[in-house]
Amino acid sequence: MSTREIGRNLLWRFPLNRAEVVFPSPRRSPNSGPPGAMSLALRPVIAALIVGLSLGVLQPAQAQSPPGAKTRSDTVDLSSTGKVEIDNRMGSITVTTWDRAQVGYEVTLAPSEGDSVVATDFDIDHSDDELSFGHDHSWSIRIPGLLTISPDGTSEPVGHFRVVMPETAHLEIDDYDSTIEVSGVRGNVTIDTHAGTVTAEEVGGNVQLETFSSAATASGLRGETEFETHSGRITAAFEEFSAESSAETHSGPLYFYFPSDTGFVLETDADSSQFTIDEAFGAPSKDDDRWSFNGGGPDLFVETFSGTVEVRPLNAYPPPER
Repeated sequence: MSTREIGRNLLWRFPLNRAEVVFPSPRRSPNSGPPGAMSLALRPVIAALIVGLSLGVLQPAQAQSPPGAKTRSDTVDLSSTGKVEIDNRMGSITVTTWDRAQVGYEVTLAPSEGDSVVATDFDIDHSDDELSFGHDHSWSIRIPGLLTISPDGTSEPVGHFRVVMPETAHLEIDDYDSTIEVSGVRGNVTIDTHAGTVTAEEVGGNVQLETFSSAATASGLRGETEFETHSGRITAAFEEFSAESSAETHSGPLYFYFPSDTGFVLETDADSSQFTIDEAFGAPSKDDDRWSFNGGGPDLFVETFSGTVEVRPLNAYPPPER
């Protein structure tokens, strides 16, 4: 089952406007007495449940958060062409989509290693066209033996974001070192991470993806793309190569996958020993630094210092484990 299907099926128990309590069907034992009889011992329990319901004490079940963590969840309206922004430093970010003009989310802030309490707070801004997630970094509390409170925010919490958004909305992620999974977004996607791993599937809009040293994979691509890495590995699989795209690397490898009948022009400053074009695309025609395949088409600009570049047919994706 894909990440997108899991998101649609589970919906992550987003908050409802009413408490949902399911009571099991009563079972009578041979010694339980006549129907309708109630044990005197059970009557106080039933009464307590009724009082609890009237006071709103019972809440929908939620996954248990790590010790010292805090969680917030909600479902809010957002334009189908709006934008979701997520700012995180470390942790995890999972984004899927649905066909509603709403965003459902669950955000957990957990103590970073060595901390015992999260003293930061959520920073969530919402309008009809934009929803942004972050957290302030004002405080850090450590209890290594004695309690220490730092108003300078010497450490940041671990943020875990689970978001389901309109499939035609746009997404921006600014991150340092999180595990990032995105699926089904047809709007534009921008992801900037230093060391976080990225997996983006069924992304139909324009894509900007930047890493420093980590691996990133984007598949189901159809729009304009822009990739940049220093020493990380970028893998890009296109369902349709229909717009000008670019990629830049210092020393990390770049892997591109196109349908084998795709016409494109590769323009690069790389030495011929640095790139490999699968024979499925036929013999190219060359004009200076431009290599035309299958009669030419949209430009693929590639700039590299010591990294390698490979272009393979889409039916070879996904590649063996590297």
